Amino acid sequence: VPKVAILIPTKNRSEFVLQQLRYHSYMNSPHTLYIGDSSDKEHSEKILSGIKQFKDKLNVIYRQYPDIKAEPTCKELLKLVEEKYSIYVGDDDIAIPNSLTKCAQFLAENTDYSCAHGTAVLLSVKGNLGSIIKGASKYSLKENELLLGSYRLELFLNNYWVPLFSVHRTEEFKIAHDTFDTLP
Repeated sequence: VPKVAILIPTKNRSEFVLQQLRYHSYMNSPHTLYIGDSSDKEHSEKILSGIKQFKDKLNVIYRQYPDIKAEPTCKELLKLVEEKYSIYVGDDDIAIPNSLTKCAQFLAENTDYSCAHGTAVLLSVKGNLGSIIKGASKYSLKENELLLGSYRLELFLNNYWVPLFSVHRTEEFKIAHDTFDTLP
């Protein structure tokens, strides 16, 4: 079973990270959670306590990155990744472990593809974390299988979606993150 590195940058949102830990523990996730924490002491301590609570059920790599934003944090986390596949997950997002495995298996069997994803759903809630769901809509993650690279680029630029939330080949994901330093 191919494993996926789940990159989770966070800052002062320990309740979301704790939700990630509970969820992945409940789902018996085989994937490694890489948590890049830019939080203050109070939130960091809560996150570390949660990691300790689930240490026998989850593989978690935790690093503190004070005062660093999400994209540079992911770039730093990618330096630690040993898995062949990686995904960026916001601290308030949930990626289904079995789906990540299927995406990694697809990439392993289809070397012409650089990333893979399934269907995503955007939930809106009333109130705080764990509140009542008041709506759901499809989050657009599209396919792009045109033959020529120039056609794929044109389709992507004219019909944009966020490929960041797809499962990537880690080595290619590292290259993509290297460009973040030079983008305005």
